[in-house]
Amino acid sequence: MTIPLGQPMEEVERIVIEETLNMTDGDRRKTAEILGISYKTLYNKTKKYKAAGPEDEDDEE
Repeated sequence: MTIPLGQPMEEVERIVIEETLNMTDGDRRKTAEILGISYKTLYNKTKKYKAAGPEDEDDEE
């Protein structure tokens, strides 16, 4: 996957986390290890992204 330049860092982080989760078949502990963050940090970030919802849906309305 290519991340376009000019993306906000929070969006880049979300993409990297989601793609790494896909790569590990949803294994959060392995994803956290690969990304060099704690499991709790990964949990909190994914929870935040779910609460925010997909950005693409907001743009279409």
